[in-house]
Amino acid sequence: MEIRRTEIDGGERMELRGELDIGTAPKLEQAVERALEEGCREVVLDLSGTTLLDSSGLGALLRAKRSVDASQGSMSVHSPPGSEARLVIEMSRTGGILGLRDD
Repeated sequence: MEIRRTEIDGGERMELRGELDIGTAPKLEQAVERALEEGCREVVLDLSGTTLLDSSGLGALLRAKRSVDASQGSMSVHSPPGSEARLVIEMSRTGGILGLRDD
């Protein structure tokens, strides 16, 4: 998985490309922790380029959300309707927790 980080007003957008699974989940968690350590208070995770999201990847998203919340920040997950990642998030009913968005 590749993570492309871009600064946005007051935060950071992370575009994830490839598989978010047991092998790559720690990479996402480390990227979010690093952003928080650097003072980021808004994290936007763009899953448009994610080709696979398994239970480990979903767990990483939930742990990232907890970390952002603990830092008194905000996090949203962007995934287009019908995408692999969105289907998993919707089936697990975690969209509300993760701040799921369409764009």
